[in-house]
Amino acid sequence: MIENHEDQETTRGTNRPEAVRPKKDDPWIDEFLCALPGALLAVVDDVIARVSEVEQRDRRRKDDVERRYRLLVEVVVANLAKSYLTHRKPKPIVVCRDHKEPLTIYNNHDLLRRTLGKTLDILQSAGLLIQTEGSSTKGLRSTMRIAPSLVQLVEDHGVDLSCFGRLDGEPLLIVSTKLDRGYHQEPKSKLRDYEPTPETEALSDQVARINDHLVKADIQFLPDGFGPVNTLDRRLTRRFKLLPRQELRFDQVGRLYGGFWMNLKKYRRGNIRIDGEPIADLDFVSLHPRLAYRGLGLEWPDGDLYDLTGYLDGYRRGNPDHRDAVKQGLCSILNGGRGGAAPGQPSHLDDLPRGTTAKKLREALCQKHPGLVSIIEPKERSKEILGYSLMFTESRILLSTLEQLMTLNVVALPSHDGLFVAQSNARLAQEVMEAVSMVLVGIALPVKLKDILGAPEAIQKAA
Repeated sequence: MIENHEDQETTRGTNRPEAVRPKKDDPWIDEFLCALPGALLAVVDDVIARVSEVEQRDRRRKDDVERRYRLLVEVVVANLAKSYLTHRKPKPIVVCRDHKEPLTIYNNHDLLRRTLGKTLDILQSAGLLIQTEGSSTKGLRSTMRIAPSLVQLVEDHGVDLSCFGRLDGEPLLIVSTKLDRGYHQEPKSKLRDYEPTPETEALSDQVARINDHLVKADIQFLPDGFGPVNTLDRRLTRRFKLLPRQELRFDQVGRLYGGFWMNLKKYRRGNIRIDGEPIADLDFVSLHPRLAYRGLGLEWPDGDLYDLTGYLDGYRRGNPDHRDAVKQGLCSILNGGRGGAAPGQPSHLDDLPRGTTAKKLREALCQKHPGLVSIIEPKERSKEILGYSLMFTESRILLSTLEQLMTLNVVALPSHDGLFVAQSNARLAQEVMEAVSMVLVGIALPVKLKDILGAPEAIQKAA
């Protein structure tokens, strides 16, 4: 029996559920997701056949229009099917029914966009999806969700996560602009369009080479009872950020995102296998403070850079909550904050000794790091964010490391300021990370091997 996850409340006088404001984590339609030949493509054929019965067209479409229409149906079906297979309760998928919105580099220009709304309506009439129609005046986005009849088709054909592919032309560089919403408002951003240039082509080619290497790699995940993991989801993108009113540039942040391992809970990562081996987790030690020191031409002090024992009343060395809170506070400062929590986020100051304020934390950090006083307590507010520059340097180190390891036929999964490799390659990867940092920043940055949890540890941790 197929469980119907859909809500039954509908707008009066229509067969559509009442529109709601999409949640922050509701995914947008992936315009480059497609069906590989086989089970999922057979589902698409069945869907088009059902739609033809409902549609009852007098004339057949022209060849090019038919091709693009079929592609649109394929993308919609692929998105709905993947949502069903990857979520216990499929999430609503946000779509834009307004075909007049200008296309950007992030859109699939081959989709027959002007008929998207009509196509969704027909698919709903055929009982294959359930949609909520949005309202631009009310700030509501249209969404779609899989219907039980399409779930049945997916199951009857035996569709699994190996049935999905990617269409050509999707961008590997994503640029977003931070919106200026005031100090007490939760930060938001919007995508920034750009035209391809020799610079963007070179940056894209670097990410593409890494993606091609990962596609061919032997990467598995041992089932642990906490839900499916799509190990075929390995596509990486490189994301850059701009401040309000900044000109387009590609030297801020630049971190890699994507890949199933990035959003995997820490207690599950030990179940990843590369070339049949358990993984090692390698991480640069206190990377951003060290890069900040390096940028000022100074040497960092010995020991743990986040340890405020003797500088902050009540701070206890060995208390992981204290250390993590100091790390978050310093991260806030490096990214233009004052050491407290971002608007709308829980305060890490609550994990520090009672009575600790952002001001007291800054004072303790100034005593611990007198060389960074100009960053911790700047005399005037900078027009740029230091953290964006530090993350860009971090990303350059990681991408160069990944390419060096590729030449050695070593598979590495990036994770911002670290990476995962097979345990037998841990020492080699550590040496490459340190050597690359020496070339790019003039000093070998320290790398540590972190503890990894996995089955049965994962089960004990989550219990």
